[in-house]
Amino acid sequence: MININTNGKGVPFIEQRVLTDTEMLKILNSDKFTGAEKEQIRRLQKNLSKMVIEQGFSKSRCIPMIDSNNKTFIWFD
Repeated sequence: MININTNGKGVPFIEQRVLTDTEMLKILNSDKFTGAEKEQIRRLQKNLSKMVIEQGFSKSRCIPMIDSNNKTFIWFD
């Protein structure tokens, strides 16, 4: 689902927000989400752990995000 908000010039943009640990756990433990959505969250958590453990990033600086297209990604503070 694409959000048709605009940046004031009529150009559509995609909204983004932080995905908290609590929200990720709710998704994983809920029957409302599909297996693919749960797998997406598992991959996000795995990538976060990998970045912190293997690559030495600070956990507090790696922020899990989700956009209005339901795409997850990691933002660096």
